[in-house]
Amino acid sequence: MQSVPHKRGDTFLFNAVLTDAGVPVDITNIDIRCQIRDKDTLVATAVVTKAVPNSDGAFSLRVSDTTAWPIKTLLSDIEYTINGQIISTETFEIPVTKDITRD
Repeated sequence: MQSVPHKRGDTFLFNAVLTDAGVPVDITNIDIRCQIRDKDTLVATAVVTKAVPNSDGAFSLRVSDTTAWPIKTLLSDIEYTINGQIISTETFEIPVTKDITRD
C-alpha cells in the first residue's frame, strides 16, 4: 500500500496523472472524486482540479483545512467515472503527524 505522509494543519495537496499503459489519458469527460476517511468516518472530501489542457491527464487533489484531522493513519483512494463505469485506485495511506510549527 502506498503512503502519502501529511502534517496536520498543512494544506493537503496531491498531484497525479491518469495514464493508460504509461500514456496520459484525456480527462475532459472523466469525473474524479477522492475522500479521506478514518475507517468508515469521512474526514474530508478533496477538491479536484484538472490541469489545462485536460489531455495531459494531470489533476490535483486539495484539502485546504486539515487542522481537525486526527493524528493517525487515514485511508483514501481516487475514484474515476469513465463512460458510466466507476474505477477506483488502490487504497493508499495518509499517515498524519503533529505539526511542530503551529499557533
